[in-house]
Amino acid sequence: MRVASLLLVCLVALALLAAWLLPGRLDWNRYRDTIEAVASSTLGRPVTIAGKITLSLLPEPELTAAGVVIGVPRSDTPGSDTPGSDAPGPAMQVQALRLRVALLPLLAGRIEARELALHGAALAIPWPLAPGDLAGWPPEWLAAFSARIEASQMRLGSVALTGIDAALATSDSGTLTASGTAQLAGQPIRFTARLTAAGADGTAGLDVALDGQGRLAGTGVGFVGQMAADGTMIGQVMARGRDLSLLTAAPSVPFQAEAAMRVSGGRIGFDDLALNVGGIALGGSADLRLLPTPRLDARLSAARLDLDAWQPVLFRLGPTGMPVGLDLSAGAAGLWGGVVRDLHAVLDLSEGQIALRELTALLPGEAALHLSGQVQRTDPARPRFDGTAHLAAPALRTTLNWLDGAGLSLFPGLPADVLNTVAMSAHVAAEPGLLALDRIDAKVDGATVGGELRLWPGSKTQDAKAPDTKAGATKPGAGKPNEGHPAIVAALTVDRLALDPWLAGQWPTLARLARLLNDHDLDLRLHADAASLAGQDISGLSLDAASQSGQGASQGDGQLVLRRLEATLRGVHLVASGTVGGSGRVSEGRLDASTDDATPLADLLPQSWGPTEAFWHGPASLSAQFAGPPEALGLHLRLEMADARLEAWPVFDLKNGRWAGPLTLHHPGAPRFLAALGLPGTEQWMGEGSLSVIAQLSGTPGRLAADQLDLIAGPTRLSAALNLDT
Repeated sequence: MRVASLLLVCLVALALLAAWLLPGRLDWNRYRDTIEAVASSTLGRPVTIAGKITLSLLPEPELTAAGVVIGVPRSDTPGSDTPGSDAPGPAMQVQALRLRVALLPLLAGRIEARELALHGAALAIPWPLAPGDLAGWPPEWLAAFSARIEASQMRLGSVALTGIDAALATSDSGTLTASGTAQLAGQPIRFTARLTAAGADGTAGLDVALDGQGRLAGTGVGFVGQMAADGTMIGQVMARGRDLSLLTAAPSVPFQAEAAMRVSGGRIGFDDLALNVGGIALGGSADLRLLPTPRLDARLSAARLDLDAWQPVLFRLGPTGMPVGLDLSAGAAGLWGGVVRDLHAVLDLSEGQIALRELTALLPGEAALHLSGQVQRTDPARPRFDGTAHLAAPALRTTLNWLDGAGLSLFPGLPADVLNTVAMSAHVAAEPGLLALDRIDAKVDGATVGGELRLWPGSKTQDAKAPDTKAGATKPGAGKPNEGHPAIVAALTVDRLALDPWLAGQWPTLARLARLLNDHDLDLRLHADAASLAGQDISGLSLDAASQSGQGASQGDGQLVLRRLEATLRGVHLVASGTVGGSGRVSEGRLDASTDDATPLADLLPQSWGPTEAFWHGPASLSAQFAGPPEALGLHLRLEMADARLEAWPVFDLKNGRWAGPLTLHHPGAPRFLAALGLPGTEQWMGEGSLSVIAQLSGTPGRLAADQLDLIAGPTRLSAALNLDT
């Protein structure tokens, strides 16, 4: 018994050793045709084995074939001279086909398959499908398929599933089921699918479910429907997720979607589409055309939208892979703390740009807006809109207050009674931090306005610079504001302009100008055919000015540059220029006034001061130069009128109203000049000759003093001191 037991143990050990070593040393390629036939019979598809065939007996008998092609007859494989018949369905490349077989039939030279496994399978299905590509699905071979798929991949057009590890099985009723895991766009998913046997009319039931794993847990897509013999599919599709931002450029909000889906003739239609995105309900439909070129069109509507949540990601949508058309409507939409009503947008999304066919909305203040144009996304960080705009704002200040509340101060520091209504059309170019309007055709507070306008509403650009004050600065990109400062660059023409509301009832003092300079940048070229100020008509008003806001902690280095101010008032032609610094210091200031007839100026003086008409009748000119700080503003005045020439060099202290300086007056005929001033008969006691006055004057509010007054009129000499206190 001991010997028998020992012999039995040795035989078993030898058998196990033989089962371990011998199969790999034997030539199993003689079973190639048999294995191909068994696999083809199991799959219902031509199977060609191009690689080596091996057998392992432990732990169970298993034949492994490398370099397998499923779906292409042997006559179509490389090296074959005779083409074979076409096989329905796509071909599949397989790294290894493993066939688990029964041991006793194998010892008898027969192969009886028990289980089939495909390792490293690669299936490619072209997409979009042409009409009829799904005809005959599900194919007969698929209904007989029962196997495992390991480390495989499938590509449907540009969508790839990798790392597929799944089990496929058929029931007695012919229903095919598949379940497993895979990678979609680098994210793990779990999938299940069920395809029933085709009925008498060739229609089969199809259920598919995809569920995200890991960071996509809670995200899934499902389809329940039918697939007809001609490839048409109808059913219901559902989608859900806890964070839409994980899938696309969107806010981090949960979403749900459901629609009736129909696939037919190269088209996928989604009807009765119901969406819920972050608690916002939308309804509509969508149509995905696959032929002749792919395109998705969607029509969505909502009672309300939250544009504040979408605005940061609106222009960061990545490439869609196909053109997308969107028709979106909303009764109300929250934006920048206000409500936009009757929103309707029609746009096309394609690679690198958004075509805005139409956008209409009613902004706060009942401002009707209509936009159309293109949004270029070549630089995702700085999308740029280029198009046309129409705006009709009956209460423009309400609309501007809404923008101010959103941090978009387009016109900071406006007086209260200006820019109340506007009806405008213009070409628009906009990008983050910049709004540019060209070819403006507008009615503003009843006045006709045209030209160009650039607005920087408080730009935070680190490389920002002051607006370019050179010619052409009103072109796009010619100037940028200081960091954080609103800026306006404009070249405008106006048919008529009322200046009183803009001056807010008072002339801007140097101190007031200095305060404005610390907060605003301005480059303005303005021409008004007609203007009015304090009841006076002004013609040919032309203004060319620029301001640069202060920088640094003190913010005292801003300046206002008046390049040229020109106008005609009461027949007097005025031209002014100069520079005012942030501290109120004036430099290079100049004012020139001239007229051919000074008679209209008589109405500007008190009636009690009565020069004769002869004094006013004739040309007059005034030239003034001024420079210095507000506490010591120096002037040089030169007035020529009625053959007299007056010059003065006063120095003003604007803070307390004090001034002082010399004055000279010359006229070639003293009696004639004094008579024109309303003092006739002076020649009887003064005599003939020229008039010369030299005085050292000073003054404060309500007081005038001449510390020294020398008058020479012909032979008359007069020296005096004068104090006048009102």
